[in-house]
Amino acid sequence: LNPRFAVWVDGKILEILGYSQNTKESTEILISRALIAANDLLTQQKDQIRFLSARAKAFDEFTETDGLFSFADASRILNFKDFGEKKLFDFCRKKGLLTSSNKPVPKFLEKGFFEVKIVAIRKGYSRSESYPKTHITSKGIAFIRELMISSGEFYPNKGAA
Repeated sequence: LNPRFAVWVDGKILEILGYSQNTKESTEILISRALIAANDLLTQQKDQIRFLSARAKAFDEFTETDGLFSFADASRILNFKDFGEKKLFDFCRKKGLLTSSNKPVPKFLEKGFFEVKIVAIRKGYSRSESYPKTHITSKGIAFIRELMISSGEFYPNKGAA
């Protein structure tokens, strides 16, 4: 780079910013303002990194739990705009995670994203019925969240994990 060109560019930058090229004070003021602005930006970035690190740690701890969640609870945990239990079932079927009868595809069951539990419902005084109910694991919630974000169809609510 030609040194004369560099000097010319510096002069143009100072000119655009409204400083005279000929005064030492203007250059020092410009540099000090730039340093203050850079320091403010670094402080903001450090604060954001601290905030996001805490969220990431909390999310990692969540995904390592053994909890099982209903689709209604999972949709609240995911916290996406206009996204409830029905849309979660639809999304999982569309992405091939669930069959048309809302049973997990074996591959995703084996990966630990879902568990199927037998639930009994009392029908009257002496009669009850059992049926299989699909639950989502915390690992499954994390996987579905990534799928939702990467699909570009859904956007987390502000403050969502």
